[in-house]
Amino acid sequence: MKLIQNPLVSGSLGIAVVERDYRYLVSPRLFDAKAKGTLGTKEEEGRIIVFNQNNRLVTAKNFLGRLIDVAVWKDRLFITDGLNHRVLIVDKNTLALIGGFGKPGKGNKEFSFPKGIAVGEDGQIYVGDMFNGQIGRASCRERV
Repeated sequence: MKLIQNPLVSGSLGIAVVERDYRYLVSPRLFDAKAKGTLGTKEEEGRIIVFNQNNRLVTAKNFLGRLIDVAVWKDRLFITDGLNHRVLIVDKNTLALIGGFGKPGKGNKEFSFPKGIAVGEDGQIYVGDMFNGQIGRASCRERV
């Protein structure tokens, strides 16, 4: 069953669906990065891709970093950036970068290639920290 068929979806990793709303996909754009010679560098780009409830492309926006996964909470998107070891916070409606948290390391709010992300109904953010072998937790209320 093909819900969305669009060249922008190629290479996409994370997807978040808001019931009767939009589908938010993130893609690390590895195919573009290789062509530019930027794979694994600070110039590597990722992309947020938004489709409407009819699976039609609404918009897409590029961000520096390797975007891996996305979660939605209220009017915010929380996106893991594996290259820069952080979580981006983006406005769901405008795709404007609002803020973020995280840096390389093993301590509190530090990551080593964050991958999966989820937000509970209570506003708790859960981040799968691949190379630190742990799941980090933060509160959306602290971040917005």
